[in-house]
This record gives sequence, C-alpha cells and structure tokens, in this order.
Amino acid sequence: MYRTGDLVRWGADGQLEYLGRADEQVKIRGYRIELGEVRAALAAVSGVDQAVVIAREDRPGDKRLVGYVVGAADPATARAALVERLPSYLVPAAVVALPGLPLTVNGKLDIRALPAPEYRDTDRYRAPGTPVEQILADSYARVLGLVRVGVDDSFFDLGGDSILAMQVVAQARTAGVTCRPRDIFIEQTVAGVARVAGVADDAAALNDEGVGDVSPTPIMSWLRSLKSSAGVEQFNQTVVLQAPAGVDETDVAVVLQALLDRHPMLRLRVDDDGTGVGRCRCRARGGGCA
Repeated sequence: MYRTGDLVRWGADGQLEYLGRADEQVKIRGYRIELGEVRAALAAVSGVDQAVVIAREDRPGDKRLVGYVVGAADPATARAALVERLPSYLVPAAVVALPGLPLTVNGKLDIRALPAPEYRDTDRYRAPGTPVEQILADSYARVLGLVRVGVDDSFFDLGGDSILAMQVVAQARTAGVTCRPRDIFIEQTVAGVARVAGVADDAAALNDEGVGDVSPTPIMSWLRSLKSSAGVEQFNQTVVLQAPAGVDETDVAVVLQALLDRHPMLRLRVDDDGTGVGRCRCRARGGGCA
C-alpha cells in the first residue's frame, strides 16, 4: 500500500473519512502546532494570493516555522500581521516571498524545493558601536546560527525563543556581560539589551565551575515535602543501555566520570542539615564515580 500521508478514519459503514494530513501537526519548543491554522492566517493577510507554512530544521535540533507567500504582500508586513493575530509560538520565524509555489510532477507542493529563509535584513544592518553591543551581537549570532546580527535586529524576528534567550545570556556571561532572559524579552534588540546589561570587572569570576552550595529549587522543595507528608521515600528511574562489543568496566568508568565532570548537578549531594530541607552541595570535578 502506498503511504500518502493522508489521515483518515475507517467508519463502521466501511467508508473512509478524510481527516487531513498526518504531517500537518508539528511540535516545536514543546508546543503542538497545526500548520493549517497558521497557513490560513497567513493566507488571510492582504496581498497574499497563496500561502504555505512548514517546519524547517536547517540546523540539527533547531526546528522553526517558516511561511512562504505568493502575491504582492511584503514578507515583513505579512509577518507583522501574524504577530497581531496569533500567539507568539504560532508566528513563523520568517516569511519568504516567492513568484510561485514549487510543484512536483504530480502537481503537489514540492516541500524540498522551498528555499531556506534569510533570518536577517541586510538593508537595515547597523554594526555594534560598543564592546558590550559587540559581545551581545556575537552571542545572538552564534545562538541563532547567523553570520552577523545588527544592533537593531529583534531577537524574536530572527527566530529566537525563550530557550535560545537563555543560551544568549549564558554566552554573554562567559564574556563578562551580565543580563537576564527577561531583558531579552523586553528589549529584544542588541542595542536595547546593551543599555540594561551589566559588565563584570573580572569576566573569569563569572565562570561558574559548578562547585559549592546550591539553593534548592522549588521542585526540589516540593519533592522534599512529599517525603514528609505522604511517606514518599524515593523516586527511581531506570534505563537500559547497550554498550559496543569489547567495552569493559574501565571504559564505563571513564565515560561516567566524563559525564560527572561535564554536568555539575550529577555531582550533587544532599545532606540532612536538620532543617527538613537539606543542604545541597556540588562536589569538585574528578571526585570519582562512586
């Protein structure tokens, strides 16, 4: 049987009821998105004759919505219209204007022929003017996978989201510039974030080695309360891994130690301090797997 990708339901009367396309629903950043809903909103924009919305993954692990339009509508204007009509997670990271939609020999949309979008506007590019702006612009570009980012470019117009905003904050911090994800959400541009960002006297002091006391997070405190109120003594999670042939105990110890060295929270130890909360402390690297 040829798999068409159509989603149907087989009724009690033996008839097939067409429900839509199986590839019309995608999951991006934890949100389930109906591409047809976004496509309908884009097609309703003035000047758009035809519209297509797909999920592209031009970089591994970085899936984004991209819209394609045919007609007289300006791509930036069309996207701005969607910002006013749709929740932020439904707005395409970019809208691309095409003279016509590419079709296969069977007359269906040729998704593979749709071009990759440009996430920046070179005509409006303004270079960083201060060291802080340069650090932030470089952080934006690295996280978003762009060659360069101007100081007036909006982080979210370039395809950013809350997860990527945290990555920008982390990268900027290692270079001596301190800011918060909230600053990126409010200011959005490099110039705006630079105005509210802080600068460390010693950038090396900002590099957290992941060693020392750790304040319990809300979820950690909640789990602790479950133990005292509901009698929950422990939580277990198991996973089975298959190792390549020839791997011995020494190899496993090396891999586990590398994981411990890479992720500080795997070295976390919780000691009973008599307060009912516990003292959380991360050990230094190289402390051994045991």
